[in-house]
Amino acid sequence: MPKFETRIRLITLLFGLWLFFDLASHLVAEALWFQELGYLPGFWLRLKTQLLVWAIAFFTSLGFLLGNLALAHRLKNPHQLSESLTKGWRREGFGLRWLLPVVLGMSVLLGLILIYYAQDALKFWHSTGVSPQLLPRFHLVSQVQQVLQRLPIPTLQLGLLVVLVIITLINPQFWLSVLSLVISLIFGFVLSARWDSVLQYFHPTSFNSSDPLFGRDISFYVFSLPIWQLLEFWLIGLFLYGIAAVVLIYLLSGDSFTQGRFLGFSELQRRHLNANGGLLMLALALHYWLRRYELLYSIRGVNYGASYTAVTAQLPIYTGLSLLAVAIAVYLLWKVIFLSKSIGASFKPVPYPPLLVYGLGLYLVMSAVSGSILPAVWHRLVVQPNELARERPYIERTIALTKQAFALDNIEVKTFDPQGQLTTADLQKNDLTIRNIRLW
Repeated sequence: MPKFETRIRLITLLFGLWLFFDLASHLVAEALWFQELGYLPGFWLRLKTQLLVWAIAFFTSLGFLLGNLALAHRLKNPHQLSESLTKGWRREGFGLRWLLPVVLGMSVLLGLILIYYAQDALKFWHSTGVSPQLLPRFHLVSQVQQVLQRLPIPTLQLGLLVVLVIITLINPQFWLSVLSLVISLIFGFVLSARWDSVLQYFHPTSFNSSDPLFGRDISFYVFSLPIWQLLEFWLIGLFLYGIAAVVLIYLLSGDSFTQGRFLGFSELQRRHLNANGGLLMLALALHYWLRRYELLYSIRGVNYGASYTAVTAQLPIYTGLSLLAVAIAVYLLWKVIFLSKSIGASFKPVPYPPLLVYGLGLYLVMSAVSGSILPAVWHRLVVQPNELARERPYIERTIALTKQAFALDNIEVKTFDPQGQLTTADLQKNDLTIRNIRLW
């Protein structure tokens, strides 16, 4: 066994050295190229920005996930649970009929999060739109991609998902830590690939023109909104992965599968889950608050942008979902502090209050309805019977802003009123001109 571990370490060291020299040669070549063109300061600025963004995203994500896993392993149910507690608490929690689907659901959720963000990272890794990339296109990665491209995407994703579910159930303590490292690297790659948006955010230029719906300067949508969307994209994935991993560890602890029953979460575990749930709800609040501004990019309706349905139906719902998410987050974080001060060393399952369960259920229902169901019903029942009158203000707004964008609002308009009368002699005299007139 020691020889095998030594070989693994040696292989890892050699692979790391190979990646280092490949990256160093790539950066040296790029630096010489930009120096020859006279743009070396711009290259170093981009490189420093990418490294800084990558370091912030990677170390923040890794510290948060590994810290959550370490705390979860410390607070998980003891293995001697069956001997000491099953006599009085046999009716607490739920049995294997519910435990197995929940555990599989958490494992599948972890796999889906990893696959989703890995696909987004690969888009930037192999993108030709931002060239050259900070990270080189290693020959091994390119060869693997060529092989994977020959496989059907659903088959590849399904196979990877099955593997991730199996390894997390076999040894969750080890593989969840490994996957936390992997997804932290992915977060670093995704955020650092948007280095140009970061620089634009810190160097905005005012447009001196505001949108008519929210009254914000157009520069907000060009320089600030992309960064907020990137932050929301990162935080939702980070917090959702963290709470799913913690729940999975707690459900698998205490020999729950062997006993065929999970007794419930202790008070310390509930505090841990409440803290992670509160952070996730804050990220969701940011998500729905930004969805309000994204209505200006909507393609639903007769014109591009916010239509009658978006303004009167979707906008209030998104605002309500954001405020409701903040309220739930405040409640969860408040319970973290004031849950119970008398916590002993022994494990005792504590049920979640029905108010919180109902609130989360209401939130999920509203989130599902607000996407496409409610806008479609609203458009069918309210807009279509009198569509022209409903949409007229938004169509006029679109026409006015389109003219302003193309500088067509400053055109001098003159009336052309021809008074001349053509005769047969005039037509015969200008025969070549008449023949050159196009027939529409």
